Amino acid sequence: MPNSNPADYIDILEQLKQEIRTARLRATLAVNQELLDLYWRVGTIILKQQELKRWGAKVIQTLSEDIRKAFPDLQGFSPRNLLYMR
Repeated sequence: MPNSNPADYIDILEQLKQEIRTARLRATLAVNQELLDLYWRVGTIILKQQELKRWGAKVIQTLSEDIRKAFPDLQGFSPRNLLYMR
């Protein structure tokens, strides 16, 4: 069976594959940056509350549990991680 693709098909395919790879990488980097920003904001909120209202370890534990209940598919909000964010 003769090849019915245009002569430059392979070049176009490679260009499209590279565009897809680049877009996927940019999306991953954007997600990572947004997560870092989120962790910074969470840590800042916790730190301010600890300074203003003397929040202790019990509140951090409760926050962790409540966040995990609200977002069961989301990881990274253990009490230890919340303290690291702070």
